[in-house]
Amino acid sequence: MNASASMRLGLGIIGVLLAAGLLLAARAAPEGRAQSRAPDDVVFRHPGAVVSHTRLQHAKQTAAAGEESWTSAYKALLKSRYASLDHTAHPAGVVP
Repeated sequence: MNASASMRLGLGIIGVLLAAGLLLAARAAPEGRAQSRAPDDVVFRHPGAVVSHTRLQHAKQTAAAGEESWTSAYKALLKSRYASLDHTAHPAGVVP
């Protein structure tokens, strides 16, 4: 695998992991039910988060097991300025 392909793979994995954060935030309880007293409350599911819980678990397990390229992509994610706890988002008002 050449450096360009490795970089694309790493960025793809970073994207998946970032999407995972959105998915986990949007999905507060299993099967779309809110953890509340009202059984009809439904948790908002972000339409852009298309990664399943199963795939997220697989990514977590393979990175934790030290399997490459998962581990190096996870390390790159941790070094990203976007993963910093001090990062301030600057969202666009309108997305074309």
